[in-house]
Amino acid sequence: MFIILLINSFPNYMDKNTIIIGNLSAKHSTWGCCSNNGRGIDILQYVVDNDFMSLNDGTPTHTSFSYITSEALDIAMTSTELTKPPVLMDCAG
Repeated sequence: MFIILLINSFPNYMDKNTIIIGNLSAKHSTWGCCSNNGRGIDILQYVVDNDFMSLNDGTPTHTSFSYITSEALDIAMTSTELTKPPVLMDCAG
């Protein structure tokens, strides 16, 4: 829950051009984990509610040799505004 409280304070600092990257230890199948945890579910809900998108492609960022798992625990997300290419006006005529 702490991570969601932290992220919810972001609107004071964010605009439409925002990237959030971190080792959030948030598990969700959306970004390449084998299972979901509460933190992952909360962050995914934040992403959906605030017009963000995950940049993770499913590539593992952590491997546990003890549990024989590979998961994407480092998460990158961005506001969807940054995913739209700019439209340049043709000024040459």
